[in-house]
Amino acid sequence: MNRNLMCRFLSAVVLLPIVIFLILSGGWWFTGLIWLVLTLCLYEYVSMTANLKGRLMAITSALLSAMALASLPVFWGIATIVVGMTFVFRPNWSTNEFSKAAIVLFGLLYCTAGMGSLCELETFGSSFVFLVLIVTWSNDTFAYFAGRTFGKHKLCPAVSPSKTWEGAIGGAIGSIVMPFAFQNLLSLSTTDILWIAIPCTVLSPLGDLVESRLKRLFDTKDSGQLLPGHGG
Repeated sequence: MNRNLMCRFLSAVVLLPIVIFLILSGGWWFTGLIWLVLTLCLYEYVSMTANLKGRLMAITSALLSAMALASLPVFWGIATIVVGMTFVFRPNWSTNEFSKAAIVLFGLLYCTAGMGSLCELETFGSSFVFLVLIVTWSNDTFAYFAGRTFGKHKLCPAVSPSKTWEGAIGGAIGSIVMPFAFQNLLSLSTTDILWIAIPCTVLSPLGDLVESRLKRLFDTKDSGQLLPGHGG
């Protein structure tokens, strides 16, 4: 087992029990978990794309994530107003500055939409949250090992040279098969599992490719260093 894989494993061993407890506790415990994860996501994203770091950026990320979780429509309404005011009071913005602002705004949508969706999903029961996590982690794990073992045909070499069609197919199989090992524990129907698992066979690798594209765009090896063994 290589060093990176060992770090991932140890991180999971330490954090998984805490995550399971907070999801099962529900309510403000679960909301707090999502707020923390979203804050870290925003901090890493803006640190990478806008090269902004430090205490002020951490506080800003925390406030943005709190606003987003409180009300996504209000959050995006405020974001639209801020962008509009920026155009009015900074009319000499260059194309490069505009591009950076657009990328930062994309990241806000990219991060808040996913975390906000988990909050909505939790209203149907914690089993659905666990299902999303199982599907996502299964896809990532199966894709990794299938790609290393059988990978020959590149999936999207211009964006991520290491990803292969064999890895993507292995990830898709893992996404659909593994949740059924937990079906009785989660008390979910086959239809429930397939409604979540099948879209994730496409969305999970697509999310990886989006992140790879961003890292290439900003010449960054890892989009974050907050979790040992994880690239962000």
